[in-house]
Amino acid sequence: MKVNNFGLFFVLLNFCVIIGKRDIKATNGSQWRQLHPQGQQVGIVNRNPARQSKPRRPLSPAKVPNMNADEGTATFLDSYIGIDETETSYNILPGRQGRCKANGMIMYDKAVWSPKPCLTCLCSNGKVICDEMSCPILKCARTRIPTGECCPICTSIELNDPSETYHPVIPGNQDTQIIQEELRRDNNKLEEEFHRKDEVKKRKLEEKKHNDEEEQMELGRSYHREKTIEEEDLQKLQAEDQEHLHEVVQGSKENGENQQLENEMTNHSKTIQEKEEEDNNYDGYVEYVEYTDLYDEEKEQQVKEQEEQQVKEQEEQQVKEQEEEDLQVKVQEEEEEEKGEKEKKEMEEQFEVHKGEEVMEKEKVMEEVAEEEVDEAEKQNEKQEETQEEAEEKEIAEDEENGSADVFELSLFPSIFESILVQSGEEPPRFSLPVGCETTDITINCNNAKLTQIPPLSDLELTNLYLAGNRITTIPAGAFNGFPNLKLIDLSRNKILSSNIDPTAFKGLKKLERLYMDQNLLIHIPPQLPRKLVELKVNDNLLQRLDEEAFQGLSKLVNLELEGNKLSESNVQPLVFRPLKRLAYLRMGNNKFRTLPQGLPTSIEELYLEDNEIEEISDVSLNKTTNLNVMVLRNNKLDETRIAPFAWIKLKNLEYLDLSHNKIIHVPSLLPKGLLYLILVHNQIERIPGFVFAHMEPGLEILYLSFNKLTSDGIDPVSFFGTYNTMRELFLDHNMLKKIPIGIAEMKALHFLRLNDNLIRNVPPESICIMDDQDDSKIRTLHLDNNYINTRRIPPTAFCCIEKYSSVILTPQKVKK
Repeated sequence: MKVNNFGLFFVLLNFCVIIGKRDIKATNGSQWRQLHPQGQQVGIVNRNPARQSKPRRPLSPAKVPNMNADEGTATFLDSYIGIDETETSYNILPGRQGRCKANGMIMYDKAVWSPKPCLTCLCSNGKVICDEMSCPILKCARTRIPTGECCPICTSIELNDPSETYHPVIPGNQDTQIIQEELRRDNNKLEEEFHRKDEVKKRKLEEKKHNDEEEQMELGRSYHREKTIEEEDLQKLQAEDQEHLHEVVQGSKENGENQQLENEMTNHSKTIQEKEEEDNNYDGYVEYVEYTDLYDEEKEQQVKEQEEQQVKEQEEQQVKEQEEEDLQVKVQEEEEEEKGEKEKKEMEEQFEVHKGEEVMEKEKVMEEVAEEEVDEAEKQNEKQEETQEEAEEKEIAEDEENGSADVFELSLFPSIFESILVQSGEEPPRFSLPVGCETTDITINCNNAKLTQIPPLSDLELTNLYLAGNRITTIPAGAFNGFPNLKLIDLSRNKILSSNIDPTAFKGLKKLERLYMDQNLLIHIPPQLPRKLVELKVNDNLLQRLDEEAFQGLSKLVNLELEGNKLSESNVQPLVFRPLKRLAYLRMGNNKFRTLPQGLPTSIEELYLEDNEIEEISDVSLNKTTNLNVMVLRNNKLDETRIAPFAWIKLKNLEYLDLSHNKIIHVPSLLPKGLLYLILVHNQIERIPGFVFAHMEPGLEILYLSFNKLTSDGIDPVSFFGTYNTMRELFLDHNMLKKIPIGIAEMKALHFLRLNDNLIRNVPPESICIMDDQDDSKIRTLHLDNNYINTRRIPPTAFCCIEKYSSVILTPQKVKK
């Protein structure tokens, strides 16, 4: 009996192992075909431009407000959640005081707004408080909400009443022919005008489309190859598993359990085959849609090329002349910039490190001389942009007054409008939402509705359109003509190709402010984006280059996110950010940069370049970013020898610097003068030089040095000089310290101190508290656990200045070596 029981247990164990292998293979295959978002919290550091002249506020606990990606307001705790914590999160970003973030926009303190007609919100000390109007309970069978009202009313109208749904006005039978002829004439005239204006731009974009299509075809071929290899591996594993199960079944015939094992084996193989068939059917359908679209586009391009051969000869000369003029202007600008940079380098080499302030004053004079020449060309471009914007605003105002906008939008939909003109006696057609979509007064939400194209709806009052998580592959011309007043479009998590976006797809959206296109298959930025765009997100795509014309005309753009692409200093042009005069927030993490991007605008305030391959920071890299306030460079390959001495010296407004997870050995010198937060965890730091923080004003407040190689000899008695009145949080845990560093007892504003997981063996009498000082310490949490301290030998006055002994954490301790 024991032998039989052991055989049965061995069979069941092998069966569980086989099922686990199948699940792992299936998940690996599905993860290769999908792109996953990377949720990251966005931190905004409070800035106080007049902090040197105004008195500082009293020190408060280390709570830092943070704007989360889910548009709610969170609050960081005091860096210590409790005594039983095992790990500490060092990803702390402070936020602006009293401001709130709602629907992607930053609201000032005490600001009041109405996101919906029946909802009123207030920004109070960084938190959003909303009040919604309550409606009475109705006892009638059917209700409706009138336009402009909040609460429903009783009605006797049926649900399919045409008065409650949108339908266009249908003219009578006598005037239908006249109206049709007039509309067709107007359509012909408008089409001719648009055709003339767009022919030149289409020719330039056709070459880019051809290159993009070839790249997409190569990606598809590589995908097929890897898929066939995975299928062959699955078949081999399946055959091996079946043979193994057959052998086990034959060995267990004596116990009468053969039939049960065979049934489990057949059911398991059936489930695996069904899953593989479902995956293959879905993938085949998606690939079929992508390749059919590419085939249709090739046919259309061949027809267009045959029609435009006659016109190309005449217009090529004009295009060449324009390109020659542009090249001459670019060459002149580059020469002027090179001259200015050479002069700056010569001036910087003449002075020593301790004369940094004198160098700054002289460089300012040189910069003004070099920038005057560049500003003249920029002013001309700005004047042209202003004139274009004024003309567009006048057109919008005239359209709204004369009502011509409606005629224009309907004329661009001739096929839909002609289908609406029906004979008398027939019921008028109705526009209905696709299955899975929801609508409110100003919003249509079609997220995860399994759509394959943008629905051809029409609503002049609509401002928000959500189409995320669908299977949309193309954006044709006129796709948004039914929504002329859109302010937000969310097209993230689809399968849109750059070659499938018509150049005029976004041209008519003159009020669009926010465009989200994360997790698609884009190779370059969509062309002809609206000039009023404020926020653009193209994260987790296949961007391979940024040309100088990528952001042309987007002078009002404030927020730009380009994370998770294939960008580097070789395929990002130095002048690509030049049109972005108001850019304040830039995310370019998880790319392939080895140096900082060139040509960053002066208006930028927050720069995120984490998860790259950055090895060097030169003197010129951050030369013009004088307004920079937050800079994140974690998870790169930096060391202090590759950081130029004057790299940070001009960044007077920089308050937050994250250099964690790099290869730094010594704390960098000549850090920004106004720095408040310095994150250096997970490096190889062995030494903190003396007076390294002495030049800072008012002084460093938060210093994280956890998980490094610090020793007691690597900390000088004056290493923390300059931080005695401002330091609030000091993390020195997980190092190799044998004693408590000198200078901690003099830190009057210290709230949180971590010295756990070191090699400390004793606590001297005045290492934490000074006997002659009658004031109580502000320390709220002191970690000394996981060291080699004999708690019975601690002097009774070692912690006399701490109000609560529960704030001191001494256990557990390691066993003595």
